[in-house]
Amino acid sequence: MSGLHQQNDPVRDNKRFTKAEDQFIIDNFRTMTDKDMATTLHRSVVSITCKRARLKLPGKNIKKATSKSDTARFLASVDDDERKKFFEDEVRNSASFKALHNSLEMQDRKSVV
Repeated sequence: MSGLHQQNDPVRDNKRFTKAEDQFIIDNFRTMTDKDMATTLHRSVVSITCKRARLKLPGKNIKKATSKSDTARFLASVDDDERKKFFEDEVRNSASFKALHNSLEMQDRKSVV
């Protein structure tokens, strides 16, 4: 990851973000948590969260809805890939999926998950 961080700086919070770091956040904010990006970039979680906010990028775990209308509004605002991920997460977190998953043999689990 050349250009993302300097090897000698364990945490670079006192430095400005480079263009490469900005681009890394833009490219990965949907698939990585702020904590994961902070680890990769050798930054604090707070600095990543603040930078992501300054870039006007939502957090990865924003999608927790409190009502059906919130869920519908969220789903209407995201692209197809994010919508698919939302439903996959909902299914994986359901009690039915967990019960089915626990009842399958290890080999069968690989084909389901």
